[in-house]
Amino acid sequence: QKRNRVLPEDLDKDTWSALLRLQSILGLPSVPWRIDCFDISHFAGKETYGVVIVFEQGIPNPSLYRKFGIRGVEGIDDFRSMEETLLRRYRRSLEGEDPLPQLVVVDGGNQQLQFAQKALQELGLCEIPIVALAKQEEAVYTLSAEEPLLLPREDPALQLLQRARDEAHRFAVSAHTRKRDSRNRRSVLEDISGIGKKRAAALLAAFGSARHVALAKPEAIAGSVPGIGLDLAGKIKRHLEGETE
Repeated sequence: QKRNRVLPEDLDKDTWSALLRLQSILGLPSVPWRIDCFDISHFAGKETYGVVIVFEQGIPNPSLYRKFGIRGVEGIDDFRSMEETLLRRYRRSLEGEDPLPQLVVVDGGNQQLQFAQKALQELGLCEIPIVALAKQEEAVYTLSAEEPLLLPREDPALQLLQRARDEAHRFAVSAHTRKRDSRNRRSVLEDISGIGKKRAAALLAAFGSARHVALAKPEAIAGSVPGIGLDLAGKIKRHLEGETE
């Protein structure tokens, strides 16, 4: 394809070289302009999430990141969680919501790779190249070889894969942090007698955070959620001011 041989004006030479190198060592049919990278993570040792981040022309595009709460896997099972995440991700692509990538990267080793490939097979997407990047040895597992690729640490293709893998991990951790903070904010409100989960959620929706509720006047609190009068609003404010001192 002509596009594979032409350097886009907004793509720097180092990134271009890394993309070409990645295409070469993996034997990809085209330059991996879009790379989807997947990671599996756990919240509080219980809830499991699958995340996908997207690199376009070697650059992260956060607007395309997605998080999936794992629903069909019992307990902690990273392999089947990876399979579920890819199934849900690419069903959306097949429905026209997201374009397909030129390369899929999964965090992990050969087993993660096999379960991810199983998902692509189920969806009829076996033509999408897929690899796994294991953390400890930074080994690149492929479907075409029994032994993983062990690239030099300075190899630009390996560094590009590492950046994608590390970004997926960062996104997973940040998603957990937001989940934890959301729960903490809501629990402060739910501790107030007469509030409960529904009113706490409504207050957070109206003000954005417990801190903003605490800064609001009782009249504003009372007018924001049905069933909260001035007396209860004053009680909420006093409670939160005690919490935030």
